Amino acid sequence: MFGFVFIVFILFMFRLVMAPSLSSPISPPEQEYDVFLSFSGLDSRKNIISHLQAALKRNNFRTFKDDKNLDRGKDIATGLFEAIENSSMSIIVFSKNYFASKWCLAELEKIMEYSKNLRHIVIPIFVDIEPSDIRNLKGSIAETLAKHEEEVPNTENWRATLTEVASLAGFVSNSDTDEASLVEDIVKDVEGKLNSGIQLNVAKHPVGIEPRLQKLLKELCLESSDDVRIIAIWGVGGLGKTTIAKATYNYIHSRFEGCSFVDNVREKWEQSNKGLLALQNQIRSDILKNKSSKIRNSHKGVEFLKHRAFYGRKVLLVLDDVDHVKQLNALAIDPRFLYRGSRIIVTTRDISSLNSLTKYELELLNKDESLRLFSLHAFNQHNPPEGFMELSNTVVDYAEGIPLVLEVWGCFLNGNNDQSEWRSAIAKMKKIPHDDVEWRSAIAKMKKIPHDDVQRKVQQVLDKVKFLDLSYCENLTTTPNLFGLPSLEKLNLDDCVRLQEVDKSIGHLSYYTIDDDTTDDDDVSYHTTDDDTIDDDDVSYHTTDDDTFDDDDVRYHTTDDDTIDDDDVNYYTIDDDTFMMSVICYKQ
Repeated sequence: MFGFVFIVFILFMFRLVMAPSLSSPISPPEQEYDVFLSFSGLDSRKNIISHLQAALKRNNFRTFKDDKNLDRGKDIATGLFEAIENSSMSIIVFSKNYFASKWCLAELEKIMEYSKNLRHIVIPIFVDIEPSDIRNLKGSIAETLAKHEEEVPNTENWRATLTEVASLAGFVSNSDTDEASLVEDIVKDVEGKLNSGIQLNVAKHPVGIEPRLQKLLKELCLESSDDVRIIAIWGVGGLGKTTIAKATYNYIHSRFEGCSFVDNVREKWEQSNKGLLALQNQIRSDILKNKSSKIRNSHKGVEFLKHRAFYGRKVLLVLDDVDHVKQLNALAIDPRFLYRGSRIIVTTRDISSLNSLTKYELELLNKDESLRLFSLHAFNQHNPPEGFMELSNTVVDYAEGIPLVLEVWGCFLNGNNDQSEWRSAIAKMKKIPHDDVEWRSAIAKMKKIPHDDVQRKVQQVLDKVKFLDLSYCENLTTTPNLFGLPSLEKLNLDDCVRLQEVDKSIGHLSYYTIDDDTTDDDDVSYHTTDDDTIDDDDVSYHTTDDDTFDDDDVRYHTTDDDTIDDDDVNYYTIDDDTFMMSVICYKQ
């Protein structure tokens, strides 16, 4: 019998899910390419282009170059335009030959048109040509466009597009340029811009997100660039304030010159000065992209944010879980210090000290939204199956429109088709108030449920566990009894610096790693033959499998001692990396 009783509490971390439509605010599809490279074919042998291609490839950026990547069976224009839409960014290499190509100009028009969706990044590079010449359509550029007018009915769109793209920040290459340094700078810029475009994890099932997001966007008044707006999203715990804040951040962050999403403000603030410094340094690092210099004094940190991070820069900040105005003051959140066009979003459960802010009270889910969200979590479909509608409505009524309650119970009941077990669980559920459904209180409520309803699900999880990761448990001195994990094959004890002995149950393992996650001479599996300690009698051999984190993997991390208890958290991935179980372990 396994030496620990596991109480399972399931919680989905909201992930932003995008529809393929460009008009949808809920998240972009996965792109096939990182970079679309646009240049004149006559210049394809120029050093700057060949070196840039090589550098992008060396840094593992998926780059589309039409002479190699285009499907020969496709119409060229169609293939190019699809490639642009399937790329996160376009790099346009302007040269004197670029303007002579009608293909290049049509390609450029498509790129700039697609960039209007706020998610396609454009970086121009000007090779032996000045941006002002393109912006003002001077000299040979004007002459070349005039010639195109004889064959192309309307070149006005091309003229407007050239003026627009030449106004963007980019790179200039001429005879005095150190090409190697320039290419390095371009690659760094590509990396920074693509990394800043990575979406925050929001919701696997984004039920009710879009209408609430649209209401918040109206409050933010993004079309007005002359003012500063600070909005407080408030409501009870578990309502989805952080979810809406993340969705909004994902949708609008590309409009700003600096962005930062700061989570758990209240929790970090409670760590006294150390926590405040961490908050100030995150904002500094996110906005200035500078990780080398750190704020070491919180009083100077306020002034640094005012005069360095925020000065002259349109910024977007999301501060999650704020509970007092003094936290905003310590982070220099004041319209007087913020540049025009900046937007600040605050989430809070306590609006009492934030009355000076514009308030957006988040609405509860309505009955239809609640039933759909619960069904997706409980049945993996939009509506309950036959025989479960009444039971589902009972859970929906109990949840009273709070998404977290619906998710917790939907996941808890998922895969259980026994109506009698549902009725039993619901009867016990009704005895649990849900005035606060944050992590700790939700866990506490789950503890109140007799374990007979949970044990079946727990055992299903434990029977599948093949990899147990105890790495970096600095206070672990003895491994736990592992006989309760019948499928366990691997145990990772990397950097358990105080480990002194292992339990006898470790003998049935295939192997366990001691120092790192790579398969090399340092990766050794031990099988004890005489006692609980690792010594000369123990057989060692190199590991041949991998240490990837997948469906069969469970991770424990002890934070205080060598026992697995309330402080130890286990993540178990069921189907993908959005569906997580948090298992709290108790010593019998």
